[in-house]
Amino acid sequence: MINEKEPSSKALDPVTQTPDVSTSRVGAEGQSDVPKDGLRAQREQAMMVVRKASRVTYDLPPDLRISLRILSEELCIPASQLAALALIRFFERIQKRCTGFGKL
Repeated sequence: MINEKEPSSKALDPVTQTPDVSTSRVGAEGQSDVPKDGLRAQREQAMMVVRKASRVTYDLPPDLRISLRILSEELCIPASQLAALALIRFFERIQKRCTGFGKL
């Protein structure tokens, strides 16, 4: 006969019936009950929140998007970095001329 009052070795979340992360403990060797993949996912989630503040989305013409992708692959850099560099150079050029878009 099973004693129902005896606590189990790991607490289960009553909703999902999975180990409750909030009750995970760190053992003598410093290892957590939370799997490394779970910690990695938490770190990645936190980084996504930080990066979201600087994220911008623009609608680009298909030809420009294809050219950007091809050049970024040739240079072995992310397309976002190449686009950022192109925009920086564009604004530097605009600021040097200071007369508007007509004389580019």
